[in-house]
Amino acid sequence: MKNICKNLFLIAYSVLLVIGAHARTAWATANSNGTVTGFYANVVPVPIPPSCRTQMDVSDARIVAYPNPSPAPAARYANAPAARIAITSTATPALNATYSTTMTAQSNVAGIAASIGAGQGLPNAASTIDWLNATGTSHTFTAEQFLTLADSIRNYVYALQIAEATLAAGGTASWPTSSVTIP
Repeated sequence: MKNICKNLFLIAYSVLLVIGAHARTAWATANSNGTVTGFYANVVPVPIPPSCRTQMDVSDARIVAYPNPSPAPAARYANAPAARIAITSTATPALNATYSTTMTAQSNVAGIAASIGAGQGLPNAASTIDWLNATGTSHTFTAEQFLTLADSIRNYVYALQIAEATLAAGGTASWPTSSVTIP
């Protein structure tokens, strides 16, 4: 099977030679065990049978292993809000949890925070609000504590947006940490 897989790569490489000198870029990606995970010719994936992925190694000197590229900033940003934000409260440890930062969660948090900011207080004129963390466990917040949660979520998502935009434009930026300590 190893010979079949190596021959597939050599065929792909031979096709490149026929195309011309400008198209002679071919490589294979491999995992940390040295198992080939993909063949590429001129940056285009060359299909290989699934059995080759586990049975071929990169010992052939004609194959150069490259690490898989990092995800594009847009792809990384798209997954970041789903990763949530971990909140640690120094004053109220009962609020310690990981909270959702999805678009729906952002919208719900922003709506309640806007009501508090407009002087309407918490829903139903309550003195506290129960808010579910990412796993569905309820935590009880005062209006002030809820505004701190809302600020943390807003700041985290904003920092994600700025990092993604900066990286997509070719700039240098760091992804924000997904954990915050609040009072």
